[in-house]
Amino acid sequence: LNAARDLNGTWKGTGIYYYADIATGRRLRTVTEDVTMQVEQKDNAVTATMVKRIVKQDPAGTVSVKNAAGNERYALMPAEAENVTVKGTASVTNLTLATVNTPGYTDQWQFTFTTDLMSGGFRTQMSGEVLFEIKSDPKAYNLVRQK
Repeated sequence: LNAARDLNGTWKGTGIYYYADIATGRRLRTVTEDVTMQVEQKDNAVTATMVKRIVKQDPAGTVSVKNAAGNERYALMPAEAENVTVKGTASVTNLTLATVNTPGYTDQWQFTFTTDLMSGGFRTQMSGEVLFEIKSDPKAYNLVRQK
């Protein structure tokens, strides 16, 4: 199934994600970031470079939770800027992407799109002792195609 639209080009916008305590669901930190995504599409296969730059964190600094043994575990502040490669599939009005070459974690993205607008979110899958959930709401990222 081929994508309904050509997604090639540069998309820019903003998004909000959060860190949550897996045990309680309590949001520990909210992060707002600017995003530029350079998309290359061939048929329904999509590869993109996402450049993300944090514009706000609430709260800033380190946040922590206790594990089952009662030991404190910390979530460090995310990098101010990040440049990741994502690959996936476009079909009709849906785009599914996942990070590649990110040891220890994978960001799984789900977008819907029209000709010039893209809206979506992500969830991070982590390895090791996982006490934090890193994710966005489903439509927390809104990108506009640059002309």
